[in-house]
Parts: sequence; C-alpha cells; structure tokens
Amino acid sequence: MIAAILGAGVLLAACFSLARLFAGPTFHDRALAATGLNAKLALVIAAMGAMSGRPALIDQALLQLGLGFVLTIAVLKVLRLRSLQPALDHGPGAEEGP
Repeated sequence: MIAAILGAGVLLAACFSLARLFAGPTFHDRALAATGLNAKLALVIAAMGAMSGRPALIDQALLQLGLGFVLTIAVLKVLRLRSLQPALDHGPGAEEGP
C-alpha cells in the first residue's frame, strides 16, 4: 500500500518535471528536468517491483539510474565542447601553433 502511494506521488512530481522540461527557459534547466524525470522514472519502477514482489525490477531501476546519469553527462559534454573527443592540451608546455 505504501509503495502505491509513493508511486502515485512520484508520478505527480513527474508531471511537474515534464512541465519544466517543455517550458524551461534555458537548455540547462531542461537538462536538469530530464535528469530529475529519469530519477522519478526509476523510483516508479522500483515501487512497481516492491508492489509486485519482483526484486528484478529494483535492479532494472538501478540500471536506469546509471544509464541516465551517463547519458546526461555525454549530452552536456557534446553540447559544451561540440564533440566527444577529449579537449586539446593548452597547458604551459603546449606550442602556440605554426
């Protein structure tokens, strides 16, 4: 019963995150809303696993959190650097070009 109440509350909070995802003024606000939505989705999956007595769903929720975190980092890196390549070294020993 408690898992069902938790799941309903998380779904309500997910609706607010969806509103922020579509109405966010900047990209970073939208990325933060997407990350929060991913966490809420994992909570709903875990609550469903607790209600049905299937512990495999809790493992899937943890996998969802990990993949969402890695995907968020990758998207933010691509949008900041415009590439997944590592940054060039511009340290004190680097040459200034031709």
